[in-house]
Amino acid sequence: TMADSAVPYYHRQNLGCVVNETFGECEHEWPFGAGLTYTTFEYSNVSLRVAEGHTVDINVTVRNAGSVAGQEVVLLFVRQDTRQGNVPETKRLIKFEKIQLGAGNAQVVQFRVGATDVGIYTNTIGRGLHRVVTDGNYTLMFKADTKCNSSMPQQPLCTTFQAKTVSTSKWEYSS
Repeated sequence: TMADSAVPYYHRQNLGCVVNETFGECEHEWPFGAGLTYTTFEYSNVSLRVAEGHTVDINVTVRNAGSVAGQEVVLLFVRQDTRQGNVPETKRLIKFEKIQLGAGNAQVVQFRVGATDVGIYTNTIGRGLHRVVTDGNYTLMFKADTKCNSSMPQQPLCTTFQAKTVSTSKWEYSS
């Protein structure tokens, strides 16, 4: 009978929220990279060094400026100024490390960044899907809320390097 048949209900799948009968973006409870802690951490002394093996070493000093011990996740992001054929991300998380520091203590955190970290996937006929580093300037930045724009004065948590293709599988970096 008609009463026993299932009637599908089609509805729009939203990725947003309805607030005051208006559809829009959902407010996030915590910003990306935020965590609960009883202390504060200060970042300083960002340095970049071109290393062997077509990589870049980047260091930052993290200091626990509070009065109790705490843990911090050090986040490293990359931004490419321009990209041929694709629009680059505003920033992309490429490395992270969780550290524990006592009150007043500091630690130098080092990341090694290579082609697999800054490259993008591209699909070339005959080669398939593979990662490519495009020539140009790359900006590395620490912390999720750091903004490294060309219109702003130099941020202490930002540093820039340049990548140049040497061969089909090797890149040359300079700071």
